[in-house]
Formats: sequence, C-alpha cells, structure tokens
Amino acid sequence: MKQIAFLHSEFPAGGAEHVTIKLANFLAATGKYQTTIFCTCHQTELYPTERKDFCVQVLPYKRMRHKKNLLFLIEKIKELGIDVLVIQNISFKHIKELCQYTTCKLIYANHSKPLWEVTHAELTKRERSKKAFRKKLRWLLWEYPQFHGIHFYKNKIIKRYKQNLKYYDQYIVLCNGYRDEIIKELHLTDSTTIRKIKVLNNSQEQVENPQLHKSPIVLFVGRITYSDKRIDRLLDIWNLVYPKLPDWKLWIVGDGPARSSLEEQTRRQNLQHVVFKGFSKHVEEYYRDAAILCLTSTFEGWPLALAEAQAHGVIPMAFDCSAGVHELLQNGNGILIPPFCIEKYADELFKLAIDKELQASIQKRVIRNIEQYNISIIGQEFIRIIESGS
Repeated sequence: MKQIAFLHSEFPAGGAEHVTIKLANFLAATGKYQTTIFCTCHQTELYPTERKDFCVQVLPYKRMRHKKNLLFLIEKIKELGIDVLVIQNISFKHIKELCQYTTCKLIYANHSKPLWEVTHAELTKRERSKKAFRKKLRWLLWEYPQFHGIHFYKNKIIKRYKQNLKYYDQYIVLCNGYRDEIIKELHLTDSTTIRKIKVLNNSQEQVENPQLHKSPIVLFVGRITYSDKRIDRLLDIWNLVYPKLPDWKLWIVGDGPARSSLEEQTRRQNLQHVVFKGFSKHVEEYYRDAAILCLTSTFEGWPLALAEAQAHGVIPMAFDCSAGVHELLQNGNGILIPPFCIEKYADELFKLAIDKELQASIQKRVIRNIEQYNISIIGQEFIRIIESGS
C-alpha cells in the first residue's frame, strides 16, 4: 500500500487537523493507502468522535524548527517508506534539507488565505501597541511604515512563498480565488511553477435529515482568538440587535486566549442572553438547534464552521473577507456583509431573525449547496493530486 504522511504541530487542534483526519479516514477506506501523522504535540483528548484510521508519530521537540525534528522526519520517512508528505499549513524551515535527503513527494497545503501572515502580524503588533506608550511609539515610527511604506514584512512573506513553490512538488490552496491571488501577488509567469498550484476545497459531510425547525439562537463556533476571529465585533453587533430580539440568544462555542476579554466586554456592555459554552467535541448538538451562525472574522481561509452550519441547515453570515468565505456563501447560500460594517451586519441579522420565510428559503439552498463538498468528491480529488505529477 502507498504510504501517505501529514505534518502538523499540535494535533488535533483546529480546522486543518480535522481536514487531515477526514482525508486519512477516506484514504484508509479505499484499501490502497496507509496514513501517518507527524506532530510535535499529540492531544488525544481533543479528537473528534469519528474513527481514526491512521497512526501518529510524535517528533522529539515541540519547537518544529529544531534540527533534531528534521533528522527524526528523514529517518522515519525512510523507515516507513513514505511516498507523499503533506505539510499542513505550518512554517517548516527545513524543506530544502528534506528535498536533499528524501525522495518522497512533498506537498504544502495552505489552509488560510494567501499572505494571511502579513495581516496577522500587522493586527497583532497593532493590538500590542495599545498596551504601553513606548509600544505605541514603536508602532507609529517603526512597525507601521514597515507594513504600509516599504512593505518589508509583505516582501519577506512573498519571498517565503516563492521558496515554498521552488522546493515543494505541489502547493494546495482552498479555492480558485486563492490560486489567482498567489499568481498575482507573487508575479508568477513560469507555467511549470503555476501548474504546481492545485485547488482542493475542504470537505464537509452531509447531515442525514437535519433538523429544520430551529430555535431562536445565534451561534458562533470556533477558536476564540483576537487577531483573526474578532468576536468582539459580534458582541458589538449583538448590542445593537438584542433589545429588538428579546426571545433570541447568542451562544459562543469554543475556547481560546481571547475568551476572558470577551467575557469582560459582555459584562461591561451589560449584554443580555449571551452564553459562553466553552469547547465542545459535539458541536453538532449546537448546530441542531441554532437558526443562524455568525462569523465576524478579519480573515479566514475556508471556515469549517460555515460549511458545518450549511450541512445542519443553519444559515451562515460572515463578512466578505476572503475568496474562501465568498465561495461558500455566494449565490444566496448565506449572508455576505461588506467588511467590516457593524451597522450593516446588525441590520441584516435583525431582518433575517424576524423573517421566517427568508430563513426557510435560504435554509433549503444551504443544505443543497453542501452536497458538492462531500468527502467522496473531495477525497477523490486529493488522490488525483497526490498521484499526479506537478
């Protein structure tokens, strides 16, 4: 059987790891592939409920860039006869050495929007600048010009992308829009390099007989972080709509470093009917009951929460912040809001919440829309990618 491996840092942790689990299970079901997961931290308590048809190899050091991790990988790739190694959305510094000392096909899978690293770095540094006058001065005089003047950080990330395209046999992105963005931002003209860029949507299982009679619940599902998810915006939106929707509740499902500040914002604004549900292995229980799912992210790759919501007949809303979000919600398969207008979002949420006919019509569309992302379709496309040349 052919040997396929995936490389992660923490496993499982979030969306990219969930994608790996589904692909590994699909590969195993064909009877033609065996899958190994390499990771720096194995978090068995976070596994979803689905079966796990793969084995896990834990790297010796938690810092991915440690040289001994590279040596461990090279040894295990040879020992296990790995044919394909897929590096899942992590910055791996030793790709040149892997090329030199192994013969397996090397694939990089970008699970976010192109150049997300630039946006993330800018938002993180801007937020830190609010904590002290010295940091604010550094932001204004040094860091801000690097992002918006000489574009130092962007050029650095573009250089990294070009290096990846040089050493990897194939480079996977989440939708055609992201492929176009990479070609444009990197000024790619070489046809051989361009052919390396493959498109693979994330898969989503269809839900058999999803519950259609929903409760008046607005839902957020995801890791509670600041720079990307910006759940503080959702609380600001809720502040505008909840007085007009006395029967509705806002459930926030997930955990993360920004949770305490969001709970403080909830108290400070005296927001009503907001419940922080915490991390759950069984998010389907929340999708079953909720009517609307809201994301208010600054950037997203291919948000699994939007696809999961569609599969359960929950109407998704999001800022039109990336090609991945746009592709999932276009053509009436959800509500797209111009970035990042809080008032517009609140208006659309209110209109949707009070209009049962509108909810019913969108609900039918989103359930049909998710059929194209079934794992049987996405899994076969993944096999075509790993079996093909660049």
